[in-house]
This record gives sequence, C-alpha cells and structure tokens, in this order.
Amino acid sequence: MSDRLVVAALAVLAALALVVAPWGAVNRETGARSALTLLPDRYVDFTGRTQPVQFPEGSTVLVITILGIVLAGAGSAAPGKGRHAVWLASAIVLIGVTGWGLARFGEATDAARVTAVRSELEAAIADPSPRQDPDVLRVALGSFEERTLDENLAALREGG
Repeated sequence: MSDRLVVAALAVLAALALVVAPWGAVNRETGARSALTLLPDRYVDFTGRTQPVQFPEGSTVLVITILGIVLAGAGSAAPGKGRHAVWLASAIVLIGVTGWGLARFGEATDAARVTAVRSELEAAIADPSPRQDPDVLRVALGSFEERTLDENLAALREGG
C-alpha cells in the first residue's frame, strides 16, 4: 500500500477521533467519577455529579490539531519527496499541541482538585461530624492558600 494512502487514511481517522474520542479523563481527585473531556468544551459525566473541569484552551488545541491533520492530509498530495517534510512538520505540530494541551489540562485539573478540597473543607466546617475538630479545620482554612495541596491534605487529616 502506498505511504500516501496510509497517511491520508490516518488523517481521516484522526479527524473522526476528534469528534468521538475523549481527549482527557478526569479522575476522583477532583470529585469526578467517570468524567471525560471532549474537544471543544464538551464534558461527559457518567454519574451526573461532577462539575466540569474548566479547560478554555480546548478550542485552541482543537483548531491547531485540525490544522495538523489537514497538513498531514495535504502532504499526501504533495509531489515527490517534499511530502516527507510536510509530514514531519505535521507530526511536530500535532505532538507539540498535544503536549501543550495536556499540560494546560493538567493545570486545570489541579485547580479543580484544589477547589474540590476547599469546598469539602468548608462543608466540614459548616456541619462537622463527631470525629472532626472544627477549630483545627478553621485554622487549616485560614492558611489554605499559603500551602500546597499535599500540605493542606496533611493539615486536614489532623482535623479529621
């Protein structure tokens, strides 16, 4: 089979995958239970209990990915060995935008984790269980922004 046909077929498959395949998965660290992010700005929560992770860069990732796929497809029509340079450029664009997008998605997920922990902390202060110490939790809330998430979790364990 011709390398041109293979790359053209892969470009079509990649374009279809952009529509139907999840781009990212959100785990329980954000309070999610089986939630997926699809490009652009689509969020599928299979439980109906998870707040979407805000990922505004999703549109940028989608547009640049589409350009990379079009570039790969166009490379199939390029004459001679020039198509290899076009395919290399396409690969660099696609790998680069995926890496950049995943880094931004990770930052968005981290922000959602912090928000989820803070909301659980505030709920525990408002209505503490018998095993929780609201005074320790209030102190932890007072310095919440000054600590990392792991440090906050350790402080919250002390309060139950």
